[in-house]
Amino acid sequence: MRLLFINKIETNAGWGFETHLNAALQKVGIETISLDYHKHRYGIAKHLLERQEDFDGVLVERGTGYAIPASVLQAIRCPRFLLFTELVSRHPDQHYLLRENLFDYVFLRSAACIDFVRAKDWLRAEQVGLFLSAVDPGSYHPVEGLEQDIDVLFVGTLTPRRELLLAELQRDFSVTVASAFAQEMATLVNRAKIVLNLHAEEYLDTETRVYETLACGGFLITEPLSRESPFTSGIHLIEAGDSAALWREIAYYLTYPDERRLIANTGRAKVIAEHTIDERARQLHAIFSRFITKSQGIDPLDRALLRRAVAIEAISRMRDLSFRLLARLKRGYTRLTRLSPVRYLSAGRRAKM
Repeated sequence: MRLLFINKIETNAGWGFETHLNAALQKVGIETISLDYHKHRYGIAKHLLERQEDFDGVLVERGTGYAIPASVLQAIRCPRFLLFTELVSRHPDQHYLLRENLFDYVFLRSAACIDFVRAKDWLRAEQVGLFLSAVDPGSYHPVEGLEQDIDVLFVGTLTPRRELLLAELQRDFSVTVASAFAQEMATLVNRAKIVLNLHAEEYLDTETRVYETLACGGFLITEPLSRESPFTSGIHLIEAGDSAALWREIAYYLTYPDERRLIANTGRAKVIAEHTIDERARQLHAIFSRFITKSQGIDPLDRALLRRAVAIEAISRMRDLSFRLLARLKRGYTRLTRLSPVRYLSAGRRAKM
């Protein structure tokens, strides 16, 4: 089986999920041809026209970023699969991928995402399935010999909601905040007595960070996880319902290292047994095999449609450049008009000099 794998593997420079998934797909016997849609934005159709490789299907891994024109995807004449790695409700600009019948099968990250697309009647029940997060144990693992010199750790991107919660906790606890991936994250998690998982917004989720932390052998306290979470509070991790509960759980578990260690070990065992990237690749292979048959020499690309898509991408590029230029001019004008009359006059005189 040979797949065209459209992703951001080069843009994410080796640390992104697609890097690990690509290697895992190859382990289960799927040959992949990677195409970075961000690197080739506004030129995907042209790039495909220039390539001559044959393939049996296409897997598009998406979350955010450049909107691949529907015409490019429609020009692919073999089974098409979408792996949507973000919460659907948070990314309306990507909804066209789900409502325009572009894919034979779609993998979504949560039960709420499936409910969302089914309620809108974008996909039939047999077209969509759940794809839980997973880890590469080679990147996320225990690190021996480290002192637990961090009381409470949060690893992730700060949002206004997270900043508010962390500020409340920092009044009473020593909380370290970091942005890290792979080995750097594994080292930090192993140094921490407690790792926090806080949702970016009010949406419930079971973030990839949950799996990564447990795989590292970290003890995790998290806000309530989404209903498809495979983890049980009190056994694999600790869930806390609100900020007061977070405070209580942190205060309690800081003083009981043996309980932390027992829960962390059970959580790691669960992830390594059931939620590795290799296991997810096997699940994908089973779905792909239901749809893919050998192309028998048929060109997998509709090249006439791709040539039209080249023009569409060129027009889109000019449109987006124009929008960005207008936005820049508007920001400059706004800054200028905020000057006092005297300063505005002075600025105008300087511009004429």
